[in-house]
Amino acid sequence: MQRRHALMNGLFKVMDVQSGKMLEDTEDFREAVNDHQKRGRMKTFPGSGDRHHIVWLDEVSEIHVDRLVKLYDFEAVRLHKRDQLSEGPASPWFGLVDPRQTPTFDGAVHFDANLFWTVALLYKCFGSCGVWQWDVEISAMAEVKKDENVRSNESK
Repeated sequence: MQRRHALMNGLFKVMDVQSGKMLEDTEDFREAVNDHQKRGRMKTFPGSGDRHHIVWLDEVSEIHVDRLVKLYDFEAVRLHKRDQLSEGPASPWFGLVDPRQTPTFDGAVHFDANLFWTVALLYKCFGSCGVWQWDVEISAMAEVKKDENVRSNESK
């Protein structure tokens, strides 16, 4: 749930393992975002296929780091959806590997940081993770959270 908060609110940054620079702040990445906005659908972006650290904030603004996360490209995200390798972002199973569907080395459920943070980054920066249905789910979750915050503030 904590990571979901960061996903919905864009409270994370992607850090290059070697340089320590934030991917979203690089010229190449900003150009890719601008190209995507002008031309639409793209398959890859600077940083995809590479490993990064994800620095994120939870609901009480504590800083966490998920290390050595490999960012997928748009097509890999679409394939996860098509091949039903992951539930959508609204599901409690999103970002988890269910050993009943995809065998894991120890038969236990594992967090798929690669898929989770790729979807989060694509949605945050490009406005779409490449799967329309998942975009709708993220947007709806963010709206529900925003409404909850408004109601909470009104009752104070």
